[in-house]
Amino acid sequence: MGTGIEFAFPVDEAPAIINLVIEHLQQSAELTPGYYVNGPIAVRFVRASKAFLAPNQAKFKGTEHDWWCYMEIVRLNSNNPEDDDKELEIYEHLQKILRWMGGRPHWGLNFQFPFDLEYLQSIYPDMDKWLEAKAFFDPNKTFESKAIQSWLS
Repeated sequence: MGTGIEFAFPVDEAPAIINLVIEHLQQSAELTPGYYVNGPIAVRFVRASKAFLAPNQAKFKGTEHDWWCYMEIVRLNSNNPEDDDKELEIYEHLQKILRWMGGRPHWGLNFQFPFDLEYLQSIYPDMDKWLEAKAFFDPNKTFESKAIQSWLS
């Protein structure tokens, strides 16, 4: 089993972000005890989406982008719980870095990510349109998940 984190960035920002992550991982490995990523870093490129809450939604920071880069950092579970604790610590730290760099997190991969309405509105300019559509199509909150409830509370 394993977990992973994934963030989307406009494609023109990808080289600098990838270099920053690799540099940070190298520094983390040199610590005592060293912290390591035990899985691959995958990079894929996708066209922009018009979906309001897609990580590759075209609108970002006042600009429309045609192409997006998804960076996924995979983690395999260890048989040693102490290894998992160390690895989860570095992944939590990587999430903070990638968030700070302005990336949009993948909804299902990132663990214990602090999604809240203010943050979502800062990275999705059409978040309020999505909320209006949700209220219209799901007035009885039939399809409201715990995640959505946590944003709205």
